[in-house]
Amino acid sequence: MARRALLIGAQTYGLRGVDNDVDAMATVLSARGFTITPCQGPDATRDGILDAYEQLISSTQPGDAAVVFYSGHGASIEPPAAARAAVLPTNRRFIVPVDMALSTPADFRGITGIELSVLLSRLTARTRNVTVVLDCCYAGTMSRDGNLTAKSLIEPWKIDLDAHLRRRLREGLRIDLTRPLGDPYAVRVVACAPDQRANEYGGRRGERIGVFTEALTDALAGAGDAAVSWSTLIGRVRQNVGDAVAHQRPDAEGPARRLLFELDEKDDAGSLPVVAVGPGRVRLDGAPLFGVQPGDRFLIMPAGSESPSRDRALASVRIDGCGPADATGRLDPPAHADLPVGARAFRVAATAPRLPVEVPPDLVPAVERSTFVRMATPGERPALRVRADAAGLFTVSDAIGPLHAPRPWVVPDLERVAKATALRRIASRTGWELDARVAIGWGRVPGGLPEPLPLANAPVRVGDPVYVCVRNDDDDPVYVSLLDIGVSARISILDPTQPSGRRLHRGEEYVLGRDDRTGRLTGLPLSWPPGLDASWPRPETILALVTSRPLDVTVLEQGAVSRSVREPQSPLEALLSQVTTGATRDLLHRPAAPDRYAALTIEFDLHPRR
Repeated sequence: MARRALLIGAQTYGLRGVDNDVDAMATVLSARGFTITPCQGPDATRDGILDAYEQLISSTQPGDAAVVFYSGHGASIEPPAAARAAVLPTNRRFIVPVDMALSTPADFRGITGIELSVLLSRLTARTRNVTVVLDCCYAGTMSRDGNLTAKSLIEPWKIDLDAHLRRRLREGLRIDLTRPLGDPYAVRVVACAPDQRANEYGGRRGERIGVFTEALTDALAGAGDAAVSWSTLIGRVRQNVGDAVAHQRPDAEGPARRLLFELDEKDDAGSLPVVAVGPGRVRLDGAPLFGVQPGDRFLIMPAGSESPSRDRALASVRIDGCGPADATGRLDPPAHADLPVGARAFRVAATAPRLPVEVPPDLVPAVERSTFVRMATPGERPALRVRADAAGLFTVSDAIGPLHAPRPWVVPDLERVAKATALRRIASRTGWELDARVAIGWGRVPGGLPEPLPLANAPVRVGDPVYVCVRNDDDDPVYVSLLDIGVSARISILDPTQPSGRRLHRGEEYVLGRDDRTGRLTGLPLSWPPGLDASWPRPETILALVTSRPLDVTVLEQGAVSRSVREPQSPLEALLSQVTTGATRDLLHRPAAPDRYAALTIEFDLHPRR
């Protein structure tokens, strides 16, 4: 069976890393036996991309593995005022070929999500083993026609989408092949959620590259020949992207339990293969893809075990070393070095994730003692960098720029940013067990009237009053706590009068920024921290923790007086305790009562000047 990959790169409108994205994908896919067809530079016109896709379809045979990769801009179409869309109105997104600027009212040069969906459907009719990788804005809605409401990430193009689609229908476009819920036969690996922004940056090797593409290609290289699913791989990609860009969440849609570029599926979230590598030592292949770190503990179970059990375990292992593709540790007891065939390792304790940093030599010992940060490994891009000036004062910088004025000691600042990053990640790995229906919204309050804003990447200026609304549409009551993760990584409770959450019954809503006595919407003004560089806007997050029972979240506040933390009683409390103290989290712990929770986020760009 053949392996074919079409790699599309459209370097337009200020992008400078697209060609590097294509090169990086070509390297990792070639190593996996794919024949590469690039479509980039002057070839990446609308017609050139469509012709290359058609050639991929025609050359693909049943059983082949096919990959379509796109790097470039994604954009949206603004419908005409008061117009009623007649043809598939919900998908108004498109990718941007290099001849986009030549568009006319009668000749739109973008390629719409609807057209991509039709092409993908025709490709999966040839082979079911298809993977689509999209490093662009609106990636979460390309190659499918869904009912998602896209948020404006760049200025919408004002074209008549219906007229364009009618022209395409006359040319033979098979709109009947679009799939409202996405093609069930294709894995779609996307750089960001539908309402988020994909980014490129100066990569670890000093060249412009997509943040997502760099993380994806590194993960694919690290996976090697291990039997890893897309759902596992994307977890590692998401973690690495989150270290660089807080508000970009990659995902794998469709049959994500498939093994990489295969049709076989694997539910590999529970355990890892074990290989003996010396007296009393073992290697866990693929461990870094699961976020395994030094200090994590595993139980080694016999072949066929579906869950860990201390009573039946062959041994335990504490990880003391991590490489790019595996982790190693010492067995306890060491007598079990000759492990039976098929033995598996189940993680039963997880150490707090540590943020990679780069610091001057004087600070290395303090960083090595830290629970929340660690030295970046060779070739790894640090999330934070510390520079020393001639006076011996230090400044912490992230990907945007300096976080404060020079000062004599900055390790607490590094730890503060690491805690804020860990709290943001809670939203990406939690969810309701019983699909509770809770809605969140927010917006500005100009003149006392609500002006709703998108949940991601909305521009807001210092001084703008904003409101947040959470509504419970579930049958059971919930408790809502609102936290702000500020532009300088400060964590604060937005409603200190309700430290254990505001209780909402079915149909009730909680509006932060509304006077409970008068019902008047006033909003809360946003501020810029003193000492923070005001040259550029910065991302800020409002996190809504929605729980099925009261939960005291005051322990999360950054800069609060140190207080004792009681023994966690639920998975969520264990996560929050780990964010606060860096304590090891026991994954075998089971609460006596079910604990349902969700973490909902509002992510926006705070501009420092009015």
